[in-house]
Amino acid sequence: MTRLFPIIAVLVLGATMTAEPAAALSSVRIETSTPSPDLGSTFEVQIIADFTDPILGFGLDLDFDETELSVVAPPTIGPDWFGVFAPDGDGLAGLAGGAGVLGTDVLLATVSLSADDAGLALLGLSITLDDLTEGFALIPTGFDAVSFTGAEVQISPEPSTSLLLTLGLVALSARSRVVGRRAHA
Repeated sequence: MTRLFPIIAVLVLGATMTAEPAAALSSVRIETSTPSPDLGSTFEVQIIADFTDPILGFGLDLDFDETELSVVAPPTIGPDWFGVFAPDGDGLAGLAGGAGVLGTDVLLATVSLSADDAGLALLGLSITLDDLTEGFALIPTGFDAVSFTGAEVQISPEPSTSLLLTLGLVALSARSRVVGRRAHA
C-alpha cells in the first residue's frame, strides 16, 4: 500500500495540471436608453449578455421598485432567441436553436418602462433558484454561472414643474429687490 501512494499522488497531480482551466464567467448587464428619464416618460432598458459557453435558453427576472417604475408592454425578446412562456409572467425567457448562442453583446430582451416617481431608481437582474425555468441552460446539460450588473436611472421631475419652480424663485428674487429699493428710498 505504501508503494502505491506515491504513484497515486503523481497521477492525481498530473491530472490536475493537465485539466482544462475553468471557463470564464458569463455576464449579463442592463443598458438604459437614457440615464435621466423625465417623470411620466417611457424609456427602454436592454438586457445584454456576454457568453463564454453556448447557451441553449434563458430565463431571468428584472428587479425594480414598482412604486418608481412600471412595465409598459411585454418585453421584446432578442433576435437570437425564440420567446417562450415564462411561468412567473414577466416574459423574460427565450430558447436558441441548434448550437446555441455564444459571444459578446448578445441582446436577450428589451423592456419598456414608465418613470412613475422622481428620484433614483435601481434596476437589477436575478434568477429565482427554485424556479427551474430560470437560469442559462448550457448545451448539452447544466446551467452557466453568470454575474449580473444592474443599472440606475435618475428620474427627473416633469420639465414644467422645474420651470415653474425656477420662475417662482426668479419672481421672489425680483420682488425682494423691489422691496429692498423702496426701503432705501
